[in-house]
Amino acid sequence: MASFAVISRLKGEFLLPQSTIDWWSLLGSNLLFASAMIGIAMIGPVKTTLFSYIELLATIAVAFLILGQSLSPLQALGVLIAVGALVMAEMVSLRDTEPAHTET
Repeated sequence: MASFAVISRLKGEFLLPQSTIDWWSLLGSNLLFASAMIGIAMIGPVKTTLFSYIELLATIAVAFLILGQSLSPLQALGVLIAVGALVMAEMVSLRDTEPAHTET
């Protein structure tokens, strides 16, 4: 909603949704966002991080399977870079949380 307000202000026009489906879409997206924020608070940071990793792949799968969309080679490269970055970040995180090995 904040981005909508900023863009409307910059363009000098404030347009409200024009149809019933537009209003339902606005309401639905805000309810889903609020539900996500409540869910994140309930499940904690570790599970939230796992969810954010899965979200990227699930979005691509749904777009492909349900919407019939496909990725261009450049988009596929972007996905590989994003997934690679997530894997590397997780590896660093795991390495940093391992207990130090001490020799006795």
